[in-house]
Amino acid sequence: MKTLNISAKQWERAIYIAIFLIGVISRISLAFVNREANDPHMEVVQWILTHNDLPIQTDDNCWECFQPKLYYFTTAVFLHFFSINNPDTQIIIAQLLNSLLGIVMLGYAYFLIQLLPFEHINKLLAFGLITLNPGLVGINVQATNDTFAISFSFIAIYYAFRLVTSTTKLATSRQNKLDFILVILFTVLAILAKTNAIVTAAAILIAFLVKAFSHQSAIFYRRSLLFLLATSCLVIFNPLSQYIVNYQTFGTPITLTINIPKQPLPHIFEKTETHRPGILSIQDGFFTFRIIELIRDPQINRSNKNYPIHRTSFWAVLYGRTHFIQYNQWPQSWITTSTIIQQLGRLIYLFALLPSLAFIIGLSSEFLILFKFLLFKPQPDNKRDLQPTPPSLFSAFRLNLNAFNGAGLFFALTLGYLGFQILYALQYRIYTVIKAIFIYPAWPAMLFFYLAGAQILYQQTRRFPWIFYIFIISNIVLIGLYILDSLALLLQLTN
Repeated sequence: MKTLNISAKQWERAIYIAIFLIGVISRISLAFVNREANDPHMEVVQWILTHNDLPIQTDDNCWECFQPKLYYFTTAVFLHFFSINNPDTQIIIAQLLNSLLGIVMLGYAYFLIQLLPFEHINKLLAFGLITLNPGLVGINVQATNDTFAISFSFIAIYYAFRLVTSTTKLATSRQNKLDFILVILFTVLAILAKTNAIVTAAAILIAFLVKAFSHQSAIFYRRSLLFLLATSCLVIFNPLSQYIVNYQTFGTPITLTINIPKQPLPHIFEKTETHRPGILSIQDGFFTFRIIELIRDPQINRSNKNYPIHRTSFWAVLYGRTHFIQYNQWPQSWITTSTIIQQLGRLIYLFALLPSLAFIIGLSSEFLILFKFLLFKPQPDNKRDLQPTPPSLFSAFRLNLNAFNGAGLFFALTLGYLGFQILYALQYRIYTVIKAIFIYPAWPAMLFFYLAGAQILYQQTRRFPWIFYIFIISNIVLIGLYILDSLALLLQLTN
């Protein structure tokens, strides 16, 4: 990879700063004007302030009380300490806490991207795509517990990646020991914010075990055991998780159920209707991606009968929620039927296709790496661990499993959160439980797979560089459309 000259480095740094500042401004400004969230999470905060206690799932008038309480308790303590009693101000403060933590996560996104050995232009694009992603911006400005789970999971994965990609010589260093402590800390915080962050803990544990097994590393065998014990104890015995209270009250420590009745499992091919239809059949829900219908009708609605056909396609819903902040048509104040906004959504869907293709290519390459790992013994740690991808598509898969992709960390993270979301959709079958934010704790993996796929595209199009130029331009245009999407919402909420 060619070394950038001083002038180019300065331009690169300036672009990173510009992207970061736009991300900061969009979050802070939206947090000040927004007053609603996807679900009534402020009820939990109000309960804590009123009762001076932590509510449980069966408490009256508290829809989200089944959730772990880290976000709600933190917000309540802040509001109580500063004697903030005005309801609007309380919402703004609750949203600003999320916005600030989301901004911290963007800093870690930058650090993670810099650890990866990819082309500079692709790293810039990846940073722009996560910083200005409408779905992430949208959840960072709402008073919900999702940002806590997403951000703390991201930070935990960052330190875990540093651990499993460190060489044997550095495995016992002071920095590695500190990283290990931080992995435990932020994993626990993520689980105390939202139960599905258990997937993050599982992915980290799997990566530690792969590292231990593949390198016969006693250090990582011990770390695997210590991580499991420390994380379990710090979560189970922490009152904010309410695991002990839940076990005493409901007979199970974890309340993975929500306040919606489960539905009969869908048939494979036969479509069966449900309340607020989402998954009608396995084939219709999970083996379709209705991009044409999505472009034709770029938003969903809350109707039980007259709804767009793409609302029953699992992948189309995730695609829409990820890339278009106005796709959801919810909360109430976010609803719009503006023709201009719909045209913006159509453009976003079109230009998001190539970045999505890069992600799929990267994910597929990871699968092949793991397959080769099962057949061939990986090489020991050496200086070539983090070298860029070789030019050949298949020789790109020969990179050391442990160093380049975090001992399967990113693959386990992606499959874990996708599996969790698919299971959720199968159990409840309504479109409202198909949420991209449930997969957002896997953002480190999404960044890696996008970069890996973009690198493979770069290597395979050297004879036809105009193809890669189209890819770059498509990403730049998408980032610009992301900015317009957030700006349009800001103007809508301001008026």
